[in-house]
Amino acid sequence: TIVPFPDNRYAYNFPVKQTEQFNAPNTFAPAGKMANGFGPPTYFDIPASGIVDASIPQLRNAQPFYVQPDLKEAKLHSWNVAFQRQLPWNLVAEVAYVGNVGKGILLPDYNINAGLTLGADNAGRPYYQKYGRTANINSWLATDTSYNSLQAKLDRRFRNGFLVTTSYTLGRAINYSGETDIDTPADIERSKGRADFDRTHVFASSFIWDTPFFKQDKSALGWILGGWQIGGIFTVYSGTPVNFTASTATLRAPDNTQRPNLNGGDPEVFGDIGPGQLYFDTTVFSAPEQNTWGNMKRFDSINGPGFWRVDLSLVKRFHFGDRVAAELRADAFNAFNHPAFGNPNGSFGGATFGQVTGMAGAYSPRLVRFGARVTF
Repeated sequence: TIVPFPDNRYAYNFPVKQTEQFNAPNTFAPAGKMANGFGPPTYFDIPASGIVDASIPQLRNAQPFYVQPDLKEAKLHSWNVAFQRQLPWNLVAEVAYVGNVGKGILLPDYNINAGLTLGADNAGRPYYQKYGRTANINSWLATDTSYNSLQAKLDRRFRNGFLVTTSYTLGRAINYSGETDIDTPADIERSKGRADFDRTHVFASSFIWDTPFFKQDKSALGWILGGWQIGGIFTVYSGTPVNFTASTATLRAPDNTQRPNLNGGDPEVFGDIGPGQLYFDTTVFSAPEQNTWGNMKRFDSINGPGFWRVDLSLVKRFHFGDRVAAELRADAFNAFNHPAFGNPNGSFGGATFGQVTGMAGAYSPRLVRFGARVTF
């Protein structure tokens, strides 16, 4: 599979694309009137050589985008192998290995003017040494990704009004960034680690049950107790990796992320939730020596809180003769209102380091929805 470029900046960049901005003299005066139209555009004259001097005032503090001359589209190689077996009681079991490898996956905002020498501050920026530039110069960085997983399923096909599906995934996704800037341009391999969305364990199960009671009963009792359907989805997720960071004052390499030292193995996970409560042992971390990396890398330690969720539905069907039917239903999303907490604060030295103080971004509280439908 060919993976296209992340965006079109390779085609629409200065000086091919020139943006003109009209500024008001102050916050109380307009920049102009549409009735007067726009003035003649101001073009930047491109030298006959085609080489633009980056030290001119228009570009000295700008953040241009550098297009690599040998740029290529990325490739994604995917594969899987599965074994399926029919079992008694209408059960079907399946075990599969699913994997992929991405070659040359482009990160969109790689700063080629980041500090590459620890302790050098701006002097360690490549284009500060040549032109005195401290602004970022973004480009694309080709990286490799991988995903490997064991996937297992156990399903009962719909029969006699009952269906069950279950699935379990044991997986690991590796990349260099969450599809944005890389954390450590001075040492790119330090940014290789688990993806920010990686969850080691994922389990999901669903069921549908058409209750068999009073199906053929035409009495008032059958009208009330017959025609019910119950369904549900149960999901369990392990946590995503915690992002540990530290003050860049001990690194002094602009646009590089610093991480703390972890003394010994992974910290003990207490699992406590809320302000003032520690999710993990913070005493095993320490600040790196001046102008050196911390010994931690990106997402190479513990996970944050996992969570589970149950969605339920209840459906009542009515039949009015052979051609008209009605359906009433109630759907409860996150029926037990179970919380999904966010990751603990991994910023070493911060006031809430090690604490879980908020909910996960995808969390939604219990929601009950009612609906009705008539078919004829």
